[in-house]
Order: sequence, then C-alpha cells, then structure tokens
Amino acid sequence: MDVDSAQAEREAAAGEKRPREAEGEVAEGNAGHKNDGEVKGGSEEEVEAGDEEKGTEKGGEGEAGIESKTGTDGKRKGDSLDGDKTEEEGGKEDAERESKRLKSGTEAAEKAGAEKEDGEKEEGEEGEDDDAKRERNRKYYKKKKVALFIAYCGAGYQGMQRNPGARTIEGELEKALYRAGAILENDLGDFWKIDWMRSARTDKGVSALGQVVSVRLVLDPPGFVERVNKHLPKQVRLLGFVRVTAGFNAKDQCDRRRYEYVIPTFCFNPLAHRDREYLLRMGLISDDGGVEGAQGEGEGERKGGKQGAEEKEKEKEEKVDGMAVAGKTSEPANGTAEEGSKKTDKTEDKPADAQDQPKPSTLPVPPPSVFTPPPYTFDSAALARLNHLLSLFVGTHCFHNYTVKVSAKDAAAKRYIVSFGAEGVTQVQGMECVKCVVVGQSFMLHQIRKMIGMVLAVMRGHAPEEMLTDAFRRDKRYNVPLAPELGLFLVECMFPAYNNKWSGSHDPVTLEPYREQAEKFKEEVVYPHIVSTERKSHVFATWLSNLNDRNYPDFVIARAEAKGLLGGGENAGEGEGQKEERKEEGKGEVKA
Repeated sequence: MDVDSAQAEREAAAGEKRPREAEGEVAEGNAGHKNDGEVKGGSEEEVEAGDEEKGTEKGGEGEAGIESKTGTDGKRKGDSLDGDKTEEEGGKEDAERESKRLKSGTEAAEKAGAEKEDGEKEEGEEGEDDDAKRERNRKYYKKKKVALFIAYCGAGYQGMQRNPGARTIEGELEKALYRAGAILENDLGDFWKIDWMRSARTDKGVSALGQVVSVRLVLDPPGFVERVNKHLPKQVRLLGFVRVTAGFNAKDQCDRRRYEYVIPTFCFNPLAHRDREYLLRMGLISDDGGVEGAQGEGEGERKGGKQGAEEKEKEKEEKVDGMAVAGKTSEPANGTAEEGSKKTDKTEDKPADAQDQPKPSTLPVPPPSVFTPPPYTFDSAALARLNHLLSLFVGTHCFHNYTVKVSAKDAAAKRYIVSFGAEGVTQVQGMECVKCVVVGQSFMLHQIRKMIGMVLAVMRGHAPEEMLTDAFRRDKRYNVPLAPELGLFLVECMFPAYNNKWSGSHDPVTLEPYREQAEKFKEEVVYPHIVSTERKSHVFATWLSNLNDRNYPDFVIARAEAKGLLGGGENAGEGEGQKEERKEEGKGEVKA
C-alpha cells in the first residue's frame, strides 16, 4: 500500500510537471490536454523503475512517516486531479484573456488613430476659413423659405434670368449663396429643388434696386447677409431677407412693379442729334463738306470737314469777287477807252489794302456744313406735354406693338398700367435729366423701353401723337422705336395682397426696411453708371441720330394719316409690319 501510494504520488507529480512543460508549445486548451495525456502515459515505466530503485533506499522508513507522507501525497494528488479537471477551463480563460488583450490593443490603436486624426483635423481647421467649416456642417441645418431683396447694376450682364453660357445676375447670386453655405451641393444648379423664383425678369443691361427672389435656403449660422455679400461683386448686393410662407412665390404674388427711366434733357430738343437727311431737307446744313449725321450741343464736330467747308466757301467767294472785278475792269458799253483807262489808272493809284478788300456779294450765303443746335431748356410746358403723353398709357390696353413676338390676338398682350408720369428736371451727377416713373401689374419684354421710345419720337416731332394711341389698336402693326436700356432700372416690387393676408403671422414683404440702402446704392452705383456711360459712349446721342424716317418708315405713314393725306380705303394708313402680317394671313385663306 505504501509503495502504491508512493508510485501514485510520483505519477501525479510527473503528470503535473509534463503538462507545464508542454503548455508553451500548445496554443489551444483542448490540444494541450491531449498532449499532456500522451506525455503522462509515456513516462509511467520510467516512474516505476525509479520507484523500485528508491524503494530499497527508503525501506527503513517508519510507519508513521509513511502515513504522513501518504496523507501529503493524497492531498497533492487531489490538487493535481483538480488541476486536470479545471485545466480545460483555464485554457478557455487564457483564450478569453488573449482575445480581450487583442481587442483592448485594437481599441487602443483605433483610439490613438482617432486622436491623431482629430489632432490633424484641428490643425487643418485652424488654417481653413469659415466657409469650409460651414461646408462640412451645413448638412445638419434646415432649409427655410425666404424672400431676398437684391440690388444690382446691370452693366455687363445678360439680364436677370439664368441662361446657360451667359453671365446673368441669377447665376452670380446662386454661386454666392452656395459658397456662403446657403445652398447644398445636391441642390446646386436645380432651381426646382430650392423653389427659386424671381419677381421681375429685367432685360440686358437693366439695373434694379428692389428685386425680390423667393427661395429655400440654409440660413444658419447667424451672419447670413454678410456671408453672401462677401462672395458677390460690388455691383450686386444683398440688402436683406424676410421669412415667408411655404407657398410664397415672388412672381405670382407680386401685385405691382415700379420702374424708373432717366432721360437726359437734350433728348427732348427737336434739333439735337438729328440725322443728316433731315438737316439737309430743312436747309439747316449744306451738302458740301458735311459730316455724317448731325451733331448736338457742339459735340463730336469733325475738324477736317469743317476746314474743308471753309476752304470751299473761300474759293466761292474768290470766284464771285473775281467775276465782279473782271466786270468792272472791262470796257463799259457807253464809255470810251480813255474813260476806261482813266478808271484803271485810278484803281492803280489806290493803296494795296483798298484793292484787296472784296466788295459785298448779292448771292445768298450757304448754310454751314456742321449744325449746332440752339440752346434748349426743358421748361414747364415741355414737362406738361411729357406728362400728357405718358398718361395715355395708363389703364388697360393691348400693348402688342410695344413688345416683340406677341400677336394682337394673344391675351398676354393686355396689360394694366397703374400710373406713369415725370417728376421734373433733376441734376444727376452733373447732367440735367428727367425721371419718368411707371407702376404696373406686369410688363412684357421691352415694353417700358418701347413706350419711352414712342414718347421721345412724338416729343421730337418724328411721329404724331395719334400714332401713340393707334398702336393700341389690334388692326395696327407699327415698328415702335426701342429706347436704350441705359436709363431703365427696377425700383421695387410690391406685395399688398400677400401682406394683408398674412399680416398676423408673418412680416410684410416690402422694401421699406432697406429703403435707405437702396437709395444709397442708386446714388453711388446706378446713377454714376448712367451718366458716365452716356458721356463716354454717347448711347442716347447715337440712338437719337438713328431715330429717323429711313429706319422707321411707319412715321411717314402716321404723319400722312394724321394730316388726312391718305385715302380712306380699307388698308389705308397701315404700317409696314401690318402689311406683312396681312400678307401672311392672306396666304392661309381658301377661296370658296
């Protein structure tokens, strides 16, 4: 029994030792247990041999020692059995600890990488501007419906409405709103997504003080107006904005629009900048050495042409004087040769200065080759006549002759003008001008410019007053002159119906809070542009020189019709455009 217990103790000790040696070679717990068993089984013979050799040496040991040793060995054996039993669980715990260690290491690496990225991002954010930060964060902001108030100078732009390939005000405004973070990248270029609509579609070169655009934008963070203006050119400014209802439409809900047209007073002078044919017909200039077209107010005279005319006038005078001298020196009919010789001697005795003085000619003096109109004053009578002509447009009329590509039968040709009048003479940047203000529900393409062109044609005597009102008739088709775009600009857009309906819940859509800014923009940008361009390029002067019967033959027909010189036939007094329209209609007629 003692030997058996000793052998069991040695086997347990050997089995406990061998798994510890093999533990470093085995990765998984189950594989380690198997190897431990093999090692333990293979070492039993060696243990038995060793026990026999040691048994003789230990044969003299006492019975008590054997018993105590046996108790200790039993305890150790129990420990080893418990170790074998929990060894599998220990392997699992080791695997779990290893996985936790790897997981914690991965998390630490990720955390370190994230901290590094945050550090780099913070370093990069220190160098980037506010626009880039808003670009990253604006997707978290909500879009809101607003009405924008825009002021701009139309010089260099192809109108207000966006047009692919052209430089427009809307294109400039859209880019600035995107750079300011108000338009998302997914919405860029698609006005339908952001519900974009303008109140007025101004023509090429036309300016505005109170243009209104309705759109859904990201307004956060604060400082929206300043951010947008930072990305706009100086000739385009965002005055402010107001929150509106979700269904607000700047075009459909605009009830009235106010425009202003600035006209230099020399445009009302009937003799200023007249064409050459008219001046020749009226005998105001001669056909010798004249310049091409009439010059007004002493501007644009050609020195070479004037000198040539003076030289020709001197030659004529010399010829006339030569004829007079030759006639006087020839022998008179009733005189003798001696008397003639005496007269000749007398003339020879006169001083040289007296001989060189030409005697006055009885021939008519030809008119000058260059015409300078007399001074003109736009007085109260001219202002009263101007206001009378402008008042003829007030009311509902068919304006098919005051636009382009609109038939008289088209319902869109009917427009309502609320008021139209002149405010008198004012000094604009040192130039004397007249301001004409028109208010209407809506206007067609070129309508205001054509109305101003017709009024100037009547004021200068090109067309009769009857032509202005006859152009409203559906059976008339006239070629109405188009005034320059330089003097026209939109003052404001009005929304009285919308403001009355939503006065209890929304702020009114009006220019009043920004009136001071708009007036400042007009005085500092719009007016200086009009005056400086006219002084540099002579836009109005050039247009007036082309305002003649050759370019507008309907003037001749209208004048003859007003004087009763045309017959009362069915097609009497019809304009050139009306004739062509009647021909086109006749082509489609079918004979019965």
